[in-house]
Amino acid sequence: RPSMAELVRGWSPLRDSVEGEPSKLAEKFAAWKPLLDREDEVLDDDAKRPYEALVDDLIFPAVSREVQAVWNPKQDAEHRLDAFLGSWNAVLPASTVEYTTQQLVLPKLLAAVQQWDPMSDPLAPHTWLFPWLTHLGDLMEVQIWPTVRQKFTSALSKWHPSDPSALSILAPWKRVFTRADWDQLCSTAVDPKLIRVLKAKGLVRFDHHTAFRWVTAWSSALGAARMNQLLAAHFFPRLRAELRRRLTATEPNFPEIASWYLSWKAQMQGDDGHDDGDSVISTSAFSGMLEDMDRTLRGEDLDPIARPEEDSDGQGTRMSQRRRPKVADRLPQSLKDLVAQFAEESGVDFLPCIGKTHAGLQVWNFGLLPCVINAAREEILSLSKASGTWKHVSLDELLEENDALLAMV
Repeated sequence: RPSMAELVRGWSPLRDSVEGEPSKLAEKFAAWKPLLDREDEVLDDDAKRPYEALVDDLIFPAVSREVQAVWNPKQDAEHRLDAFLGSWNAVLPASTVEYTTQQLVLPKLLAAVQQWDPMSDPLAPHTWLFPWLTHLGDLMEVQIWPTVRQKFTSALSKWHPSDPSALSILAPWKRVFTRADWDQLCSTAVDPKLIRVLKAKGLVRFDHHTAFRWVTAWSSALGAARMNQLLAAHFFPRLRAELRRRLTATEPNFPEIASWYLSWKAQMQGDDGHDDGDSVISTSAFSGMLEDMDRTLRGEDLDPIARPEEDSDGQGTRMSQRRRPKVADRLPQSLKDLVAQFAEESGVDFLPCIGKTHAGLQVWNFGLLPCVINAAREEILSLSKASGTWKHVSLDELLEENDALLAMV
């Protein structure tokens, strides 16, 4: 013990095995282990084997001290503690490893997750949590993952699909969460945001392929079946209705329509023009559209289809009467609630601009359009991007101006 204590003096477990190879000190302890840890030795029930006692006396205090006072899981970019436990795995008694991971490491991980802010922390949590799966296993599932999911859900409430960072942060968790937990997270926090993009009027009217790719970028994360369900329910009916609007125009431009059709079909395929592996998006809906074009060219009437909640009648017909609440329904609502409901029914995000005010009023984003709501005067003001001035607008004008901004993205 005196000679081993001299070797341990000034020793740091966090600087011991950065490269994952056993250190000289680990080799010294490994040499003593067969002599001091004999399985045929009979001990009292509460007695430790000599080797375990030696480790608890010389190694464990240093490990405990550094884990509690020095180690920060988010700042340990080299995974030094994980490397130490890996390289010393054959040297440390199982009881020492178990106590270190469950009583020292796990509380530090839980505290770090509770302090983690998905909106401002640049370090993705899987980079500092996943290395501990091999040591903690199901304990992570029970004690840490629920907090991670709760924070993801909260952060995604302020997220817009145009921001790709959410996908890069969430995607690694698909293989870690249970299928039920992953589906619940996506259905609660991701699907509604993607549906809003798919339901936005400007998507098919202005051929907004960029916005469509915000949605399809989630194909691998959601799975092909789930993505196809979203498109079948909220996109393909609108696309076909827009095609029919163009086909039934007074003088349909068939070359332009064909180009439009092919441009949308290309969005369902990978960069090489082929369906993209695990994230296959069904193109079966395009067969009905192709049939519509063929029948129109032959001079035949088109069979009626269910009409989506989309403005397919051109610029002259507004959807406000179908989508906006009835007057009787609106009376008990505040003006802000009315705008929020109108935004939801129009597939547009309506979120506060944190820290921004105009004339003492909170600034909101109606999609891409900044606006304020003056409840006292019962008026809505929007900020003109062109002139930089605020002007009175109606709900319909809010939607029109947002659609115009969407078309320019």
